[in-house]
Amino acid sequence: MSGRYTEDMADTDEDAVRPDVRRAELSVSADGRVTIPAQLRREAGIQPGSALVCYVENGRVVFEDRGHLLARVQDEVLAAEAAAGHTGSAVEELIAERRAEAAREADEDSGNEAGL
Repeated sequence: MSGRYTEDMADTDEDAVRPDVRRAELSVSADGRVTIPAQLRREAGIQPGSALVCYVENGRVVFEDRGHLLARVQDEVLAAEAAAGHTGSAVEELIAERRAEAAREADEDSGNEAGL
């Protein structure tokens, strides 16, 4: 598999919209191997031994650093929770509910003792 980056690949209409995206033309070897060009590896911070996750998204093959993927998914979960109206962690909400329940029980117990 070979991969090459050329400056003329950066002169597309899509690059005018997304100038932060680098492109390279790649080919797949007979045994399915792909080589990521050095310039793209450097820009993405990919080192020998880096753990990458590969997936298909909207018909595109995407390679993503495992740590970056984890951080991105965590951010998406937090954004979804905020959109749904959740402002704290589930643990904090559970603790607050338990404390409120304990306070109600204490009030009920003190009311029962006063009536005796």
